[in-house]
Amino acid sequence: MTRTRRSFTDEFKREAVKLVKQPGAMVTHIARDLGIEASVLRRWVNQEREGVLDMRPNRPIRSEAATEVERLNVNCGAS
Repeated sequence: MTRTRRSFTDEFKREAVKLVKQPGAMVTHIARDLGIEASVLRRWVNQEREGVLDMRPNRPIRSEAATEVERLNVNCGAS
């Protein structure tokens, strides 16, 4: 049996992370309610903390490569 990889919209990811940030929220419960693995939701939360997941509406999620390039430019003093 072949498993297909599910994909989620950027807006779905943003809303899921917002739910986790609510007082008393538990990643495992929210993930179960959304029908996703808790590890997936934790990864999105970590991406938001690292600045990879842009929480502003209608913004694409930045790729890890774009984030790394920006980080390197800042560390090198480039603008």
